[in-house]
Amino acid sequence: MFTQAVDLSCYFLFILNIEYLMVEMFIRRPVLSLVISLMITLMGILALVQLPITQFPDIVPPSVMVTAKYTGANAEVSARAVAMPLERAINGVPGMTYMSTVTSNDGITLIQVFFQCRY
Repeated sequence: MFTQAVDLSCYFLFILNIEYLMVEMFIRRPVLSLVISLMITLMGILALVQLPITQFPDIVPPSVMVTAKYTGANAEVSARAVAMPLERAINGVPGMTYMSTVTSNDGITLIQVFFQCRY
């Protein structure tokens, strides 16, 4: 336990000594400190310029997929009996922009509803 305390105190003295030497060097050589400061600033500006920043990022609008199955129906019957009533019911949802409907010959109806993006 005592050796750890001695090791830590030596470590802190070492860090304080390095800080003292750095401060001493910058006081004695003001041009060096100016050049280092300008280099750090220049590197920061170059990094900032190279960052990819887009004004309007690609945002996928939120959507909902409605799936319905009418066993034994073909695409025409499924469209009339399932898709049309669902489309009429979904059409009044607030914030909806558009919807896409697909009916297949095995009685499956897929309705995808897209909504406005609100940030």
